[in-house]
Amino acid sequence: MTSTRTGTWSASNVWEVMKKVLDDLMNHVATGLCDRTRAVRLYEDIAQVLVLEAAEAFQFQYNLPQRTAPRKGTQYSVNADGSVQGGDESGGLDLYSLPAGTDFAVTIRLNDGPNAAKALAYLNGRGWGGRGDWLAPRDGNSRVYAHNGYALTRTEVGD
Repeated sequence: MTSTRTGTWSASNVWEVMKKVLDDLMNHVATGLCDRTRAVRLYEDIAQVLVLEAAEAFQFQYNLPQRTAPRKGTQYSVNADGSVQGGDESGGLDLYSLPAGTDFAVTIRLNDGPNAAKALAYLNGRGWGGRGDWLAPRDGNSRVYAHNGYALTRTEVGD
């Protein structure tokens, strides 16, 4: 775990960047991977952890039915060092290729910053549990969601 505390972090930057993650979550709704209520709750929970500066990354994970195909997902890594000024549009996730019965889960990797314990308590209070698996990065589509130097870099992960 690493700390991501820097000068480009602000709650308003987090919320601005999270709008694009919400767009991605609404694509999950459109494809039937989750309902709107769950998508909004995930958006709020992830954003709260980011506002606390307590996450280094989070992953959307897809467990394919009967494990007949590899497990895959999408990772959003926090970059708050100010090096990213531009950004991409949301979208571009290939969710329609996932077979019926695919299970959708979210895992957050907390950093070692001063608010990690507070974030963990928040998540536990919201019904999150366990440690979840962390999928390894792989080659593929990459996008950056950025605002005023605060960014989430979206990459593909898994088998």
